[in-house]
Amino acid sequence: MKKDIKIWLEDTKRTMEKGIEIFAAVAPKDLRAKYLQYFQDNKNAKAHSAPYGMLINKLTFIQRNNLYSPVEVKATVNEQKAASNKAAVNETRPLTDLDIVPEEVKAKADRIREIVPIMAALTAKNAEPNLPIAEAKEISEEIVNLETERRELWKAIDDAQTVQAPSKPENEIEVVLPQTIAEKKKAIKNLKEKINRNKKAAEKATDEEKRQNSLDLVEKYTKELDLVEAAEVAE
Repeated sequence: MKKDIKIWLEDTKRTMEKGIEIFAAVAPKDLRAKYLQYFQDNKNAKAHSAPYGMLINKLTFIQRNNLYSPVEVKATVNEQKAASNKAAVNETRPLTDLDIVPEEVKAKADRIREIVPIMAALTAKNAEPNLPIAEAKEISEEIVNLETERRELWKAIDDAQTVQAPSKPENEIEVVLPQTIAEKKKAIKNLKEKINRNKKAAEKATDEEKRQNSLDLVEKYTKELDLVEAAEVAE
């Protein structure tokens, strides 16, 4: 009905009868009690008449000051609730996908872990039947905002996991071999994490080029791992 007010006010062929219908649906209780009967008694009023001008004035006043009836506000909140509930269940990727991520996006992974339980709690709160309209509206908006943030974080993580494959010849592998047992253990752990990350990225990739890049990196890091595991180091 909010859109109906705008459409009606902008329509050069607007009718008194349609304006009364909109007023009855959106006007707050005090305005309906004061003016609705008057408008209905003059439903056949012509353009430029006093009742016609007053109806334009009151609908403009309602629109400008956002003075909609509780029924109209509740309908809007219900729409927001539906959108927020959809957001809360949309793209529910397992948090285990965040167990191994590049160092530069670990903070983003931690933020996703924070967001998920917050969204779950807000969704449960939003489902309460007696929740005040104003509070429901705020919660719905917060859920949608959190879902938007979560999507952006996941995208950044996915992008970081799918990097361009090296352009060096296949037989040319540059590896800094470890010199101590501690360095060797660290290098092996590092390479295994990279292999696992890119295997997952290849499985999830919807773009063939990105998938191939990830597979190329799996092959590269596997060769590096073989060299590091075979390296002799000092005790």
